[in-house]
Amino acid sequence: MAKVPLLSIITINRNDEYYKHQLPRIKFILNYFTYSIKKMDALSKVEYIFVDWGSNIPFANYFHEEISGCSAIKFIYVPKEETTKCELSFDVSKALNIGIENSLGEHVILLSGSDVFFPLSVFNNLLNILTKPEIYGLRGNEYKLIPRKFLEDDFVIYEKDMEKIDLYLQKLNHYAFSFPNFPLNSGSGTGGNLLQKKQWLKIGGIKDTKKHNRGQDIVNFHEASKICSHIDTATFGTFLLKLPRNNFGTREIEVEQVKNPLDYLTFEKNRRVINSKNIKIISQLNPPKRKLNIYRNSYQENQITFSLKEIIRTVIDCISFTNFHGTSLKSEDVKFILNMGQTIKTRKFKIIILDEIQAIRFTTYLVRKFSDLQFVIFIDPQKYTALDILKFRTALTYHLYQRYPEYYGHIKVMEIREGIFEFINKDQYNCIIQDYSSNNFSFLNKKISTTKINAVRKFINNKNNIRYVIKGNMFYNKKDQKILLSKIFINFIIYNLLVLKFIQRMLGNLKRKF
Repeated sequence: MAKVPLLSIITINRNDEYYKHQLPRIKFILNYFTYSIKKMDALSKVEYIFVDWGSNIPFANYFHEEISGCSAIKFIYVPKEETTKCELSFDVSKALNIGIENSLGEHVILLSGSDVFFPLSVFNNLLNILTKPEIYGLRGNEYKLIPRKFLEDDFVIYEKDMEKIDLYLQKLNHYAFSFPNFPLNSGSGTGGNLLQKKQWLKIGGIKDTKKHNRGQDIVNFHEASKICSHIDTATFGTFLLKLPRNNFGTREIEVEQVKNPLDYLTFEKNRRVINSKNIKIISQLNPPKRKLNIYRNSYQENQITFSLKEIIRTVIDCISFTNFHGTSLKSEDVKFILNMGQTIKTRKFKIIILDEIQAIRFTTYLVRKFSDLQFVIFIDPQKYTALDILKFRTALTYHLYQRYPEYYGHIKVMEIREGIFEFINKDQYNCIIQDYSSNNFSFLNKKISTTKINAVRKFINNKNNIRYVIKGNMFYNKKDQKILLSKIFINFIIYNLLVLKFIQRMLGNLKRKF
């Protein structure tokens, strides 16, 4: 007799591009799930059920490799002729109930979307809680609320190296996934609801209601509270990560908007029952008949455009700390860091290595664009004392946290010494911005392989002519960008903002005097 899985994970979706780039996002979720359960040796403990609700082209056709390579992955395809029997264009309650009915696990968790996943270490925590709940002071039959946290960086969607992704996720702290419009646990799970399968069946699964179909957390909480207590698994370091969403699609939604949906709930029986014989279960035992490829290149932009607003914001960021030590800013600096920001995103760099002058210009912009970056800033000890270096780090850190308090990376300021570069070669995800005009990095090329020097700043003939070179650089979109990125236009913005900053400082001094 086959062993019953400890946990069934159920998610639902439809192949209609409601959210942009659905296919590569699901591909990442499946690959990371497979990586995680194999890493934990939990292949027989977990199953992942994906309910495909009336897709014209079934999702499973795109994931033949993932389904064939992992026995824990199962797609349930509900054909369109069945889903059209329902009143709603996307009936969440019926889709989830089909998942519950076809699940094998002792416990069943319903996810809030197909773009939600467990980080590996967190996943391991959850399985430990379900395996031996008494160790954590639990009875094991509680209703478990799994909060979700929002992941802002979307590079994981396109990354194939799961070890690299897991290393990145390990560096993130629990508080790192803030989202301004949602508290961590707003009323109920907001990410995943976990009950024993027998408990789901006891409360009748997800109730049908037209007005509240797309938000069942509170209803589940109310129904489950009749038969058991509940816990918030965030207390035990267990949470879900939600991939960043971009560009809503056009899926028709027929749910009426009311001030308090709970006041208008009307549970109804299905008028026309979905024929279970037409539902297709696709798994390793019954792989998809068609093999379709995901055209990954179509999801990545080859050309970059910058709006006027972004250029002005970048200039403001770059001049916000330049008064420290009297550093100046030029148009070449702004164009460079705009381009560098795209390179960092594309090549997935997480550790940025700068000298002092570059840090003054660029860290504010980079912190705004990437809230998890780690900075290593080199300062020449022959020019500054240890106290000066400490003052610089304190001033920079204070400035960054004042402007962008959501930043949760790390800033390290270090004296330049020859042996200090040894640690850099151990991490292949560094981005080194090198200044050829300075003697600070005079022996850098000898100590570090050139493939890791990704941005080089050079003076040509004189200090007024600066040229930047970025290895692995992307191209600007030339159309409508010539004026915005021209030297005259950017320098005009810099000059006017500096004048405004000077006037603001003078008015502040006058105000203090009076």
